[in-house]
Parts: sequence; C-alpha cells; structure tokens
Amino acid sequence: MKKIIYALALLVAFGTALVSCHSDETTESTSFCYITSFTLGAVKRTMHTTSTLGADSTYTTTVSASTLRMAIDHRSGTITNVDLLPKGCQLDKVPVTVTANGTVVHACVADTSAWTVYSSTDTLDFTQPVLFRVLANNGYGYHDYTVKLQVRDNNADDYTWQRLEDISAMRDMTAARLVSHTVERLSNGPFPVLLASDANGQCYATTPDYKILKDQSATPSASWTATLSLCEGLDADCDVTTAVSYADRFWMTSLSGKLFVADDPKTWSNVETSQAVRLVTASSTALYAAILTDGSYTMASSTDGLSWTPMAMEGSGFTAPLTGLAYTQTNGNRRVLVLADAYDGTTDAPLFAWSLLEGSGEAWLPFNEADTKYALPRWQHPTLLSYNNWLMALGDNDLSGKHKALYDILISHDNGLNWKDDSYLSVPSILIGTKEPVTAMAYGEYVWIIAGTQQWLLRYNSYGE
Repeated sequence: MKKIIYALALLVAFGTALVSCHSDETTESTSFCYITSFTLGAVKRTMHTTSTLGADSTYTTTVSASTLRMAIDHRSGTITNVDLLPKGCQLDKVPVTVTANGTVVHACVADTSAWTVYSSTDTLDFTQPVLFRVLANNGYGYHDYTVKLQVRDNNADDYTWQRLEDISAMRDMTAARLVSHTVERLSNGPFPVLLASDANGQCYATTPDYKILKDQSATPSASWTATLSLCEGLDADCDVTTAVSYADRFWMTSLSGKLFVADDPKTWSNVETSQAVRLVTASSTALYAAILTDGSYTMASSTDGLSWTPMAMEGSGFTAPLTGLAYTQTNGNRRVLVLADAYDGTTDAPLFAWSLLEGSGEAWLPFNEADTKYALPRWQHPTLLSYNNWLMALGDNDLSGKHKALYDILISHDNGLNWKDDSYLSVPSILIGTKEPVTAMAYGEYVWIIAGTQQWLLRYNSYGE
C-alpha cells in the first residue's frame, strides 16, 4: 500500500507539466525520462519427464534469462524479448532489472489504477502486458513503455526430419557436392546445385525442377530433375567435392591441380592458374585453396583464380587437404575453417583444423593436436555448414572404423575448436551407415542432406522463430 500511495504522490507532483516527455499526439524519448536497459532475471520453468516405466511427471527448474536480448522501442513505447523464453517458463513471478533516466513505476495494462514504484527486489507478473512509466526527475513529464514477454510454444531443441522424393539418378554416383548459388538469371534467389561424378570420372549437374521462392521459410517439397546432365569442358579427374560458388560463378579443381570455372554448372572452362591448386572453400571476398609445396600442402587465397597468395599457417603442415567453410559470426566477424588430414598412417587421429579471422592479417590458427578430446573423426569426406548460429559437421565412414557414416552429426559452438554430439538429435536409422556419397548444405531454415539417392530436410524449431 505504501508503494501505491508513493507512486500516486509522484504522479500528482508531475501532473502539472507532462509535455516534455509525453503529449496526446505522439510519444517520444527525451533526455529527461526513458528506459536505458531492461534485463530479466532467473525465470522458473516447468519441465516434463518420463520415467523408465513410462509415467509422466513434472518438476520445476530455473532459466537464467539475463542474456536474452530485449528490444526497447522508445518511439512506439514497447519492450519485448527478441530471444523467446523456453517453453514452460512461468511468467507470474519474473525478476527484472530496469535502468532508467527518471523514476520508474509500473502497473498491469489491464488495471492502471494500481501503480507501484519499481524495486529490483520485486518479482513481477507478466502473464499480461505490464505498463512501465518513467517519471522525469525535473518534474516535466513521463514516458510509457508496454512490456510483453514471449514464451516459445515448442521446444527450441526439437527438430523435424522430412524425406523428399529419392533422386534415382544418384544411384551410380560415387561422389557428390551441394553448392549454394545466387545467379539471378537461373533463379529468383539462392538455390542448390547438385554436382556428382561416377566411377569413370564423368561429372554431372542438376538443379531443382521447381521455382525456388525468395521466401526460404517455405518448405522445399518438389523433386530434382529425373536425370543428371553431363558436364562439358571438365577433365576426367575433376573432383566435384572441391566445387564452390564464388563471385556468381562455379569453381572446381581436378586431382592434377587444374582450376575450372562455369557460369552454368553444365558448361565449364579451364582457368590458367600460376600453379596447381586444390579448392577448399570460398568466402564472399576470396577463393581458398591448398597448394602443394615440397611434398606438403599450404593454404593460399585468390580474388580472381588466376594468381594465388600463400598464407602463413601455424602448426603442422598437412598432406591431404579435405574441406573448409567460410561463414559470418553473429558479431559480424568473417571466419574460415579448414579441415585437413595431417596424420598419415594414424587412423585413430582426428582431423586437423585451422581457423582464420578473415581480413585480420593474422596467420591461420591451429585448433587441435592428435590427442584433442573433442576433435572431428577422421572422416574421408567431411561436410561442414553454418546453421542456426553454430557449425555443423557430418561425414561418411572414418578411417578408424569407429564411426559409421551419418551416425553422428556434430555441433560446434566455438568456431570449430570443440565438436560434440547434439544430445537431442537422432539421425533416421535408414540414413545411418550409408555407403553412398553424402553431401549437405544449409538452405534457409533447413539443412538439406543427400545420401546416395536419399534426400532429406532437417530443421530445428529454434531456427527462424
């Protein structure tokens, strides 16, 4: 009651001059009264579990919500959480920390007669929107903010698998590569191109036979073309697993170190490079390739494919380059991750990894040694992709024989330093142990996986919501 009386007294004190921070026509932020930050505390969450006997039960835990991003819109006077609270969070008693220029009072939007002075020791009921009013310290106005908290209606860690129509033309292929491309004349936006090769070294290409929508939140559902078209202009030893997209063109290298380029994935031409290269990955600003020097590979970059600049690499050299990934972090940093086989004859050793902060001028940083605990298995054909703000890796059988193809899809939250199983994710049994070529790419809200003739989409609930 004291809080209510005190708040009403404040309102009366400031009621004579409300024009500086608020008027009938518009609401705007001024230097006198506004919220500078709004942070949630520990929120109670109801969890469901099932016993070994199949009985359902619930228990209560807490979620640390202090890192959730809050959007404060001063013009519209609204505050909401950009990152949704997990499913099951209870909104009836939520601690909040409010920093403001002015004195803060609050009330339920449905009953604005019950104003209360804000205290960091209180827990508030957000089952309905709450109105926060900042009273100017100089006595010349106030500013209102309506706060509405959002809770997920599903589990962010849940996922769905969707099997699409099989690609019968992939039955005789021994290698495959999905490449994301953005040529406007071929599509309305980014679209997948499938490149494959058979035991005779013949390369083929195909694109989906449907019109890809710019809105990639729509589920792709149509099949690829029934046949793969033979690629022209490529050597018989071209390696489709090296194919990348860069500067609105397709690029690929051969086992002998030749570089090929194409505007259309079915017609290629040779690029006269200054030396033999093997493509590893490409970013928005450069091609990255391995160059063989004195029996060992080193990394090099190029902006045109013609001339290549060697790059300093710390740690062990590698004898068999594998694959890489260029991606952009949420903080805007552009990074490149490269996997390589650096342990000839040691089948239990993991893949070696280097990371580069693009544009920093720094050398490639080695991430692991032979005894690294959470390194990637020594897959023969690994696939890397950036999805849902973390990195994902999958591959075929590894050289140690301990990992079946697609048995594990590994996740890294630290730019490829450590890779761990996703405790929630299980791979469809029909995919595990496949002996056909495996390739994958991130496509909008989905991970598009092709394993032999099988075609699957994987999607996490936390993506795009």
